[in-house]
Amino acid sequence: GNRDDHWADIERVARHKINLGLSWFMYLDWDANIRVNYVGKRKAQSSNQWLQKYEEGYAPSYTKTNLTITYTGFELITPQLLVINLFDEDYYGVGRRSAASFSDDYDSVDNVNPTGFIPAYHSQPGREIYLKISATF
Repeated sequence: GNRDDHWADIERVARHKINLGLSWFMYLDWDANIRVNYVGKRKAQSSNQWLQKYEEGYAPSYTKTNLTITYTGFELITPQLLVINLFDEDYYGVGRRSAASFSDDYDSVDNVNPTGFIPAYHSQPGREIYLKISATF
């Protein structure tokens, strides 16, 4: 459907998306990179009954920030600190499946696998922290 006369929403695609990347040299051999991603609300497929009922047919928008700090002062190795989802944003993806059943049909005792059950939305990871070490020989 149309939200206005100029744009027909496409399923699972945000109408608005902004990506911002900033890099700077902090001190001598140190480099920092911040990437901020804003994704506007996305239209869910009509068969996704959970989002149709509880979110008016749209997955909510979110803003996610990633941070990378790199040290280049060693001759043969380059360590990096990667922090994905720096501010621990709660958000979810719409997914590529139809979610044609309804999650309320699930019952842990009597109906653990309802016909056609696919989660209506998919939670994304919270903050993740990695240490990456690259070596050159």
